[in-house]
Amino acid sequence: MKNFQFKRMIALAVVVGALVVPTQALALVTHTDFASWETAALGDGLIIASVNIADTLASNNNILFAGNPLGLPFSETLTFDTKLIRREVPNGDWATWSNGKTPIVLVTKLVNVITATFDAPVVAFGVEMEPNQFSIFDMILTIEGGTMITQSVNGNAGAKFFGWTGGSVSSFTLECQGGCRGFAFAEMVKGEVPEPSTILLLGSGLVGLVAWRKRMLQV
Repeated sequence: MKNFQFKRMIALAVVVGALVVPTQALALVTHTDFASWETAALGDGLIIASVNIADTLASNNNILFAGNPLGLPFSETLTFDTKLIRREVPNGDWATWSNGKTPIVLVTKLVNVITATFDAPVVAFGVEMEPNQFSIFDMILTIEGGTMITQSVNGNAGAKFFGWTGGSVSSFTLECQGGCRGFAFAEMVKGEVPEPSTILLLGSGLVGLVAWRKRMLQV
């Protein structure tokens, strides 16, 4: 019985140890749909949240100037190397963003390549992009280090998802090719490694469970 309990404690210790392995050490994986990104991020033990553009840009402040920070979840920021314009996809006036969504978007004006920089490395991030013109163009997300995600995107309600999990990324670029006259992006999501206090709380809970179980067996 004691040997059995010892094995259970070892197994729980392995679980706790796995939880505290830095997620940044995981291999970089690219994603072209939100569902797979979400599954991978949660599988890596991350907390995920959406980026609320409206929190940074009020309706009466429609410009995000180059270098000005866009607020991200978990008290982090993202800056861009070009001016971006805040727009809201109209409902019913023209084809919606994708899947019937009408989000607030950030739009480039005749700029086809922009660079985005995080204030701290990020382990998981995703964004939807769509050309300004109602036609099909190749769109690219290039992750720091050179990894690229390329998809053909239809400007007529065809926004597509570009994202990654794993790695430790400080910057990325967004690009629209083939005669594109600017593009829009929105529906950004971010993954974060849980705070050490959260992991320690879970670990202490597992240790307490082992101790309680051991006392019960001795009664």
